[in-house]
Amino acid sequence: MKKNILILILAILAASIILSANIVFAADTPILKVSLLNQDPDPAQSGSEVELRFKVENIGQGTANNFELELLPQYPFTLVPGAEAISKRPALNAFESGDNAAIIKYKLKVDANAQEGTNQIKVKYKSTNTGEGTQEFDVSLSSKDKIEISKVSKTKIEPGKETEIAFTLKNIGTTPLKNIAFSWSEKNNLILPVGSDNQKYVNTLGIGESQDLVFNVVTGTGVAAGLYALTTKIEYQDRSTTSTVNSNIGIVVGGETDFDITFSESSLGQTSLSVANIGSNPALSVTVRVPEQDNFRVQGSTASIVGNLDMGDYTIVSFQIASRATDRNQSARQDGTKQSNRDTSSMTEAQRAQMRERFASSNGNTNNKLRVLIEYTDTTGTRRGIEKEVPIQFSSSSGQAGAAGTTEQFSRGGTAQQSFLSDKRVYIPLIVLALGLIGYLFHNRKEYTAKLAKLLKK
Repeated sequence: MKKNILILILAILAASIILSANIVFAADTPILKVSLLNQDPDPAQSGSEVELRFKVENIGQGTANNFELELLPQYPFTLVPGAEAISKRPALNAFESGDNAAIIKYKLKVDANAQEGTNQIKVKYKSTNTGEGTQEFDVSLSSKDKIEISKVSKTKIEPGKETEIAFTLKNIGTTPLKNIAFSWSEKNNLILPVGSDNQKYVNTLGIGESQDLVFNVVTGTGVAAGLYALTTKIEYQDRSTTSTVNSNIGIVVGGETDFDITFSESSLGQTSLSVANIGSNPALSVTVRVPEQDNFRVQGSTASIVGNLDMGDYTIVSFQIASRATDRNQSARQDGTKQSNRDTSSMTEAQRAQMRERFASSNGNTNNKLRVLIEYTDTTGTRRGIEKEVPIQFSSSSGQAGAAGTTEQFSRGGTAQQSFLSDKRVYIPLIVLALGLIGYLFHNRKEYTAKLAKLLKK
């Protein structure tokens, strides 16, 4: 009996010693804990990059020396070029957890053909006084959008004008798509479809194929110029899932405009033109110019700054405009005088043809259309220019030679009269008549002398 009691006491003492040793050993041992803190983006997309952030904690009472964490990537993940798989820390101190834990980041490339779902990523960790361990984590993955709007035919529409816009859908994925539904909208209904609704459908779209979806759209004439957002939505099916792609497209309302310019009046050397904005958009910083041209010249400034012209507005601009026909007629008159002093019989046929052409061009074969350039800034901020032609008519009293009547009157009067008087043969009959009169008076001088004497006596 006593022997059994002794054995029991010895056993209890031995267990106490072993337990005490274990407690001391555990108190000095580090305990490592590795967790996946987050991923960015979440979910990751096929063909893109993802960053994984691991949290490493030492929840034990001992220090973990020479700690290493190694990432073991497998399909569909690979480390980006230049990245290291092993991350080292000299030591992880006891109770280094929570906000004091070590954060280790890895950046990975996701294969372009990776399927949606959850994929595993494995890590291995060790330290000098803990040994080695492995652990796997879940990384969520979403396949990249398989369809996109690759092109929009027009991104600018004019208020009140119907415009055709084609949206090009393209399959950029690795599988055929079916049951594709496309729709668009503007949140305030300022841009609306005409002739159909805002939805169109495509039965199938093969890998790499494209399909144009055409809409006629219009916006009201009172819509303010600016940039508007069209919200687009594409629903489609692939082999197993139904997906939706939402995006925004910018549409500019406004842009160019048009002008009407007419001749107003011409008086006292001033020619006035009426300029009206007949387009659907306002015109900013309008300037009216008369460019260099063959038929007209400007005395003084060739430009007039107008300012802004809203839709339907008009203004009057004035220039000192003269017809170059005046200069040509003056030159033709001088040439006519010179030619009249020559015997045309001595001229060659080519010279006579040249003289006839010069007189013909000066006697009314002139273009009376004035070219006018209108420069303005449209609602998109683009500087533009429109050239117009305006028929010009000068008053004959103004001394300007631009109208056909003025030129015709000049050519019928001045040039013909000067050519007649400058011809020497005109004076021969006058000389003969004068000599005959003198001879007649000399022959009857006695008779006329007697008659003159009688008249003096009276």
